[in-house]
Amino acid sequence: MGTVMLLKKKKIWILAVDALALLLWLLAPALIRISQMVSPSCPVRSLTGLLCPTCGGTHAVASMVRGDFVGAACHNAFVLFLTALLTASLVLANCACFLNFKTVNKLLPFLANYKFWLAVCAAALLFAIVRNIVLCMT
Repeated sequence: MGTVMLLKKKKIWILAVDALALLLWLLAPALIRISQMVSPSCPVRSLTGLLCPTCGGTHAVASMVRGDFVGAACHNAFVLFLTALLTASLVLANCACFLNFKTVNKLLPFLANYKFWLAVCAAALLFAIVRNIVLCMT
């Protein structure tokens, strides 16, 4: 009985995350306009002159909403990578929860591991460093 309740709670959480992701996707154009009005420029770039890992992220998301993934990569390739990673994680979680794929169940602990997400943060930092070095060279 306890296992059944745990599975139901897991499915409810997955559905809640699905609903939130869909809501964010539908509201993305309005959220982008609001963010551009509230904070039109990056505070890190304003203070240091360097691009942070999320500089160009709003433009990248706006391009993705329009279906222009090449444009999104030009604005900020890391935001495009992160969006793909989060989308893949959500799809895998849905497959594991609702379709009971055994191979997917093996991947979920990897995606839930904090070390994996620390590696993603390290990749963001590396992206910012390389991006600024390349910017300085041009």
